[in-house]
Amino acid sequence: MTDRLDELVQAIAGNDAFRVGALLSETPDLFTARDPEGRTPLLLALYFRNDPLAALIRERIPKPDLFEAAALGESELVAELMDGAPGGPNAIAPDGFGILGLSVYFGQLETAELIVKAGANPNTSSANQFKVRPIHSAAGHLDAERSLELVRLLLDAGADPNVVQAGGWTPLHQAAAHGREECAKLLLEHGASLTAKSDDGRTPLEMARAKGHGGLEGLLGG
Repeated sequence: MTDRLDELVQAIAGNDAFRVGALLSETPDLFTARDPEGRTPLLLALYFRNDPLAALIRERIPKPDLFEAAALGESELVAELMDGAPGGPNAIAPDGFGILGLSVYFGQLETAELIVKAGANPNTSSANQFKVRPIHSAAGHLDAERSLELVRLLLDAGADPNVVQAGGWTPLHQAAAHGREECAKLLLEHGASLTAKSDDGRTPLEMARAKGHGGLEGLLGG
């Protein structure tokens, strides 16, 4: 089983849809297997941002687990599974990420809203070396409009704009690094610190400059 799982992980990383399909057909137990970091094949495909491959795997799964459903944005299934899960809306996946964090990271706004309304703590850190909060993922989301919506949702739910993840980054560092002007404005309106420094000594302004987002200098105190 271990060799098969290793082969599947390699096939997913290499975007080999034919081999992924074959391995899952030959060894159905692989659908629920987890790699050394605790990720199922479906979650792994999602983390690699390979949506077609994730869709291929999803089509073959009768019912995703709670963490997969949160990442996929399957809100009805999340609502069904959340009540009986340890931690409920604060449930933590084997890879250390909570269901709120997973929904936010993958931009699933509706699902994130559901989990927040169910009582999730928006300030809970991931239970792994990243120590990331949902608002960090929101501020760094790849889609600027969705990023803003997610940040607003979390701030309205009581998220702290100055929480720190691994590396000393605050949400404002994330917004600055990704050139998210509207997110940065919203964070500042909620008390985000302009002087917070990452572990390597950079303020959000210095982070924006380092990442080539000079347009944020006026907003961030430049």
